[in-house]
Amino acid sequence: MRRALPAVIIIFIAIISGVALYRHFKYGSSRLTGGYERPAGKDVLSVAIELSPMTYDPTTGDSVKGYDYELLSKIARRHNLKIAYHPYTNVEEALKGLDEGIYDVVVGDLTSTTDLRERGYVLTKDVYLDHQVLAQRLDSAGASPKIDAPQKLRLVDSIWVPSGIHYRRRMENLSAELGDSLHFVAAPGATSEHLAIAVAIGDIPYAVVSAEAAEIIQKDYPLLDLSTPISFNLFQTWAVAPGDSALADSLNHWIDEAAD
Repeated sequence: MRRALPAVIIIFIAIISGVALYRHFKYGSSRLTGGYERPAGKDVLSVAIELSPMTYDPTTGDSVKGYDYELLSKIARRHNLKIAYHPYTNVEEALKGLDEGIYDVVVGDLTSTTDLRERGYVLTKDVYLDHQVLAQRLDSAGASPKIDAPQKLRLVDSIWVPSGIHYRRRMENLSAELGDSLHFVAAPGATSEHLAIAVAIGDIPYAVVSAEAAEIIQKDYPLLDLSTPISFNLFQTWAVAPGDSALADSLNHWIDEAAD
C-alpha cells in the first residue's frame, strides 16, 4: 500500500539531514587516536549511520549524541581508528551503499533477523535490545489509547512503518497471526523518530516504531502514547558487506571491549 509522505515528515527529514550534513562538513571525519591495528589496512572506516535520537543525533547543542555514535567514538579512541560518518534516513539506500563499497558499516535500526543474513550481510553481535511499539495519539484529556492490543490493529485503516525490512516483516507476520490483512504504509526515508512525531502532532494516525527511539522524544510530546507493544525484544546489530567477516570480527572484539 503506497501513499505520499505527509509534508511534515518531508520537511522534518530535510531539516535534520541539513543539520547533519552541516556538522559533517564543519567538523569533518572523526580522526581519533589510540593503539590498535586497523581492519584490512584501512585508514578511514566509512560508517553509514542513521539519523535518530538513539543512533546519531546532531540536533542538540554543540555535540552529537546517540548510543551507537558514542559507542563508535569510544572504539575509535581506543583503537587508533579514523571514522567518517555518513548520516542517512533511508536504510535501503544505506545498504545499497554497503553493497557498492561506498560504506564499510551500516549502523542504525537493524535487527539480528534472518532477512539481512539471507541478503548476504554479515552482522555483528548484538549491540542492544529494542522492540516495536504502536505510536498513537491520546486525546487532550490524556485518556487511554484507542488501540491497546495488537489484535485491534485490524480496525485501523492505515499504519505507517519505517523503511526497514523488519518492520514490514513484522506487519506481515502479525497479519498472518491475526488471520486478517493489516493495511500498512511503508515510508521510505522516514525513521521511527519522524513517524512518532508525525503521530504526536496529528499528521498521521498510527505508526509502528522503535520503542528506544520514540521514548527519547516522548517527553516533548505528552500526547504521544507508546504503551501498546507490537513485537518481542529484538537484538539490534550493525551490518558489514557480504564476505567481510574480518571487519565483523574486529567490530565484535571492539564491542566486547567497549562494554567492559
